[in-house]
Amino acid sequence: MYSLFKLIFILLSLSAIATAASHNLITVPAGHVAVLKEQTLGWQKPHLQPGNHWIWGGFVPEKYRVYFINLQPNDVLVDFKKGLEYTDYLGLSDTFRVQVSFQLKYQVDEKVVDQLLQNFSENVNDWQEMIVNRARTLVELRFFDFYQTDEDISKLPVSFKNYLQGNGEVTFGSDFAKAFENDGIKLNRLHIEKVYAPNASIYLEQARNVDEIFAARRQAQVQKIFAEAEVYKKEKFDFLDIEKARHFSGLLRENPDVKDYYHIEKLNKLARVIVIEGRTAGVPLEGVLNEKPGQKNPEEITGSPEKVGDKKQAPETVDAAKP
Repeated sequence: MYSLFKLIFILLSLSAIATAASHNLITVPAGHVAVLKEQTLGWQKPHLQPGNHWIWGGFVPEKYRVYFINLQPNDVLVDFKKGLEYTDYLGLSDTFRVQVSFQLKYQVDEKVVDQLLQNFSENVNDWQEMIVNRARTLVELRFFDFYQTDEDISKLPVSFKNYLQGNGEVTFGSDFAKAFENDGIKLNRLHIEKVYAPNASIYLEQARNVDEIFAARRQAQVQKIFAEAEVYKKEKFDFLDIEKARHFSGLLRENPDVKDYYHIEKLNKLARVIVIEGRTAGVPLEGVLNEKPGQKNPEEITGSPEKVGDKKQAPETVDAAKP
């Protein structure tokens, strides 16, 4: 029984050692170097050259992170597309855009591998994206040099071909070398896929009425702004009405008499408050409302507070001497 447990222990130990050994065995392919980064000590030197390498990492899982760097020439495709002055404004298709496409072969210098990993990105795939973006930016900068006026449109294909092929005063190769001189990335070869420029006469015909189009779009934009302002104002007033109703509802719960006061306030602008004295009793209200300044009331004419038409007769004097 003891021998069985001993055998099992030996087998498990050998299995653990084999697993650890396999995890620390690194195979570097041809044309590459491997850069190690230890969890606590950081970047390690020297780089691992092509072949098999056994690195003791103890029993700490993922003690080393391994980066495989391809030192051979790599190909990337660079696409550039840019509209003329009014291409985007008029909503024209890609046939009215300058289009340049080329294959670029570059190579990374082993001396700057650590610098790229530390200062740019530990994701090696990001390096290609960085190279493509910089190359596209170089072409775009030259686009603005080559295209100054409408007369330059027909010259653009020749200007870009000379630039990419290195036949002009300024070349893509020299621009690339300046852009990557501190990164250790070298341009090996460039192959042009496509250079296209719009037909100048057709483009100018499309852009002939740009002033009228601009005025119409400006008017439409102004109308849109005013319409949005009206919608906002209505929403704002609706919100204020809701808040006012909510506040008034709270007041009614506390004091129901507020409702009568509210009705009076609402009718105040439409109502005329008239104070009628006792002396006008019996006088038609219409006469009071229509009374003009300086006009006397009927009761003032009779000199009596009695109603008009109800004047009493004075008592007749009886002579006692008469029979």
